[in-house]
Amino acid sequence: MIDDESEPDEVGESISHQEPEGPHICQWADCRLEFQILDHLIDHTKSLHIGSGKPLYYCRWKDCTRGDKPFTKRHKIHNHLRTHTKERPFVCMEEGCGKRFARPDSMATHTKIHTNIRPYACQHENCDKAYYHLRSLRKHEKSHEVPPPLPTPSLMDHHLSVLELKD
Repeated sequence: MIDDESEPDEVGESISHQEPEGPHICQWADCRLEFQILDHLIDHTKSLHIGSGKPLYYCRWKDCTRGDKPFTKRHKIHNHLRTHTKERPFVCMEEGCGKRFARPDSMATHTKIHTNIRPYACQHENCDKAYYHLRSLRKHEKSHEVPPPLPTPSLMDHHLSVLELKD
């Protein structure tokens, strides 16, 4: 176990807004070093295991679902590492929030809830719904779609007769 003397930064009030508590165990290949501070595990993994100046970077974290699919850019494997370490370095600065994110674009999307800006508006006639997230608008838009008609018995009979002719 490595002795970490520095204290972690204070973050939000609830567990969902805090970094995970230690010990943090390196799961890279056969390494099992323990760190009390998450940043120390991340620094260890980036410098000792990932390195720099390589044409390809492979994740060797225990049970990683990527397998042998490499990254061509070092920053991409650094971002991917967050899926294993649960690092959330991007913090919402809105007073009383403090929610943490692994990616800056996720935080940018989140901050819209504090301004009530809903940039994704439904374009369907007589619909005034708007959403923070494009995926929410896409889901809503499906509610305006007319489902295809159910097959009529005569159409079913036609398809069956066509199938019988092929035999």
